[in-house]
Amino acid sequence: MKSSSKIEWHKLLGELLKGSLSPVDIQVSTDVSVMSKSPEIDIILLKRKPGSFPSAQLALLPDGIRDTQVTDILLEFKYTESLSEKAVQQTVGYDFFYKAYKKDEKQVQSFLLSAIKPQKSTLKKLGYKSTNLPGIYRSKFQIVRQVILISLNELSNEPYNAFVKCFRDKKNKKRLTY
Repeated sequence: MKSSSKIEWHKLLGELLKGSLSPVDIQVSTDVSVMSKSPEIDIILLKRKPGSFPSAQLALLPDGIRDTQVTDILLEFKYTESLSEKAVQQTVGYDFFYKAYKKDEKQVQSFLLSAIKPQKSTLKKLGYKSTNLPGIYRSKFQIVRQVILISLNELSNEPYNAFVKCFRDKKNKKRLTY
């Protein structure tokens, strides 16, 4: 009889983020409740001090995330599924409920991390356009624009991106050189 255990990739990523970011004063939690009952956000970085990231933190944070100045950063991680309308809706929902819970929406930024490179047709349908940083997309659509998309396969080869790039789609993995 086969075991139907599901690999919880977000917990693995969360533990690795916790191990590397906790020493630089960023608290990492997984499966954080946004309501009294489910759903839960995969990963949330909490309680960082307001303002710019200190250099020790910047050295560990990837493009997109390192550019924000909010105190609460929500990360929805899609490892086995590609970018879809449902994934964006889910992230927008988490963003909405967390901001309502937090009561300070200006200090919250949500990101959707995709291990699978998004298809051009899906990006277009969801209004996502590339930014000046490879792998970072912002939507032109009002309801979606609060969720920044990070395509792990497309991030630059900067050392600070190496950690999250370990989680990119295995079909597109190339030898990492930093």
